[in-house]
Amino acid sequence: FFFQAEDGIRDKLVTGSSDVCSSDLERALDIPAQGCAFAPRCPLTTELCRSTRPPERRLADGTRSRCHFESSAPTPAHEDRTRPSPASGAATVLVVTGLCKTFKVPSGRAWFGRSNSVVALDDVALELRHGETLAIVGESGSGKSTLARCIAGLLVPSRGSIRFAGEPLGNRRSLMQHRHVQIVFQNPDAALNPLQTVEQIIARPLKLYGLRRGVAVAERVAELLNLVRLGERFMRAYPGELSGGQKQRVSIARAFAAEPSVIICDEPTSSLDISVQADLLHELVSLQARMGTAYLFITHDLGVVRTIAGRVAVMHLGRIVESGTVTGVFSPPHHPYTEALISAVPTIEANEDRPRLRLRGASPPSDAAGSGCPFHTRCPRSLGSLCATRKPPEWPLEGDHVFACHIPPVELETAQRAGGRRAVGHGVHLNCVGHMVNRTGSWG
Repeated sequence: FFFQAEDGIRDKLVTGSSDVCSSDLERALDIPAQGCAFAPRCPLTTELCRSTRPPERRLADGTRSRCHFESSAPTPAHEDRTRPSPASGAATVLVVTGLCKTFKVPSGRAWFGRSNSVVALDDVALELRHGETLAIVGESGSGKSTLARCIAGLLVPSRGSIRFAGEPLGNRRSLMQHRHVQIVFQNPDAALNPLQTVEQIIARPLKLYGLRRGVAVAERVAELLNLVRLGERFMRAYPGELSGGQKQRVSIARAFAAEPSVIICDEPTSSLDISVQADLLHELVSLQARMGTAYLFITHDLGVVRTIAGRVAVMHLGRIVESGTVTGVFSPPHHPYTEALISAVPTIEANEDRPRLRLRGASPPSDAAGSGCPFHTRCPRSLGSLCATRKPPEWPLEGDHVFACHIPPVELETAQRAGGRRAVGHGVHLNCVGHMVNRTGSWG
């Protein structure tokens, strides 16, 4: 943790202990013991804010906030609290069916030509409609980025099919097929050529796909920079002269330069601080509303899912274990793995007595996952040999909500709404949490 001391010296608090509590961190960061923690920086601060902790209020849109002057706080002009959703009857632009990807990795006896198989994707199926945002969530290693790279044409699937607008996207794609499916990578430093100016970077797809010629190229680059709220003054800048948020805006502008139908966002905000994240997410929503582009949004952050997505698919060990609308998936009943992810999301109430599912055990080997539910070794609701030996059935629920589990939805909902059963012992802390500062979503 880094903090600024009163004398202006930047210092660091380093700890490897999970026993450091929030009060220890608050003392290190000089956060006020009383009043609102944001008071020193808030333009609406009064003596009430400095002396009295704000009460928690639940807002009409389901979020919760701690502020004495919630109704007086200005709303950014670009903020849209309405979750984006495609128009009624919107056409399906992308269909993935039975997608599998297996990697060969050398074994301990690689000199004999032996290798092990690692199943990264196992029978993945999904659909994406025009103007829709489908979020893909899960822990690191669940196959999210592999799925993104297969759809973008950067990896060759082992089996299965990918179709765009009814046409198959094979291993050798045409220029126009590449144009219509673009990707924004997690790390803009690795995605932007450091030897090219911002103008050259954004102009490349315009020239490559024959979308603009001559002076129209520079005009379109300037227009795109204005769309992502950078402006023409950045045209002559190099990536090394930009901040992380500015680099990611350049990556987004380059993706939109191709005028694609689908943009794959592979954790585009994970390396950015919370304020820049929020600004970039609202910009993506605004661009989608203007362009009608569909997003496949890969993320660890469930708070981001609630902000930007209309539907969500939960991945675990290369399989989609649950999918549906955001409201449906994050409200009981849901898959026990989804339940564990949601329970890891921090809340605004420090002392809230909320069930927390801590996952135990290790995931089964990838070559053994096909014999049963791949989550059975870590599931706090496991039914023993049934989960270990038989593939779970899929339960269709309201709308397009579906999850795969041996436990019937009625029994799961009863247990989950009652608080359920908590695992004991040392848990695995998930890498899928929502970032909260002054507001948090209600997950049902």
